[in-house]
Amino acid sequence: MKRVNDTRGHLAGDKLLRDFATLLREAMPPDAKLYRYGGDEFIAALHDVSLSDVRRCQRRLERRINLYNEENGIRIGVASGYAFFNPETDHGLSEIVKRADAMLYADKRAMKRAASRDD
Repeated sequence: MKRVNDTRGHLAGDKLLRDFATLLREAMPPDAKLYRYGGDEFIAALHDVSLSDVRRCQRRLERRINLYNEENGIRIGVASGYAFFNPETDHGLSEIVKRADAMLYADKRAMKRAASRDD
């Protein structure tokens, strides 16, 4: 996101955020609740889904992003994390977000390692 803002300007960065939100909406079930968490981070709250449902949504989003990149000549990527509500241990949303965030940052680190190997 920073690269887009720095090279194409903040209006382009804002458009990219709106475009990504559209791609995210298209990849998620109709009843998913979507939130911009901060910066270029989003939360998709899904109800009554399995791990395979989550992974299916992730694959749909990746396909939509790849198509977007091809059509727009831009290279955006996505790192993701997820967590399931556990009624025995979760006392609030912050605990769920914390677990999903840990997975998100692990995914970001893996993507950076893979990119550095490609250089």
